[in-house]
Amino acid sequence: MQFPKISGANMLFCVCLPRAAAPAEQPGKIRLSMGTVTPDFDTFLVSTDGGEWRPSADTFNWPLHVGKNRIEMRVRNRAGILGRKSWIEVEYPQHVVRLK
Repeated sequence: MQFPKISGANMLFCVCLPRAAAPAEQPGKIRLSMGTVTPDFDTFLVSTDGGEWRPSADTFNWPLHVGKNRIEMRVRNRAGILGRKSWIEVEYPQHVVRLK
């Protein structure tokens, strides 16, 4: 089997997509689990509400505030090449009703 030649400039990285999003132990938080198949993977990067990009483990506890919340995720490889951004937006209500 032959594979096509891929130059570094044309290599595409898999987008770091959250595999799952599940409520954390506390109201107002979401636990994100991220995965990737990025060659020579270095780290996940996250940015919340347009803030600074920060390195992250493959799980991230995302604290929510009232109103629109946005998190962006991407990967970086050891050469410093950044993957494409993935994002999630959540509207968090002022009053949360818990049903049992």
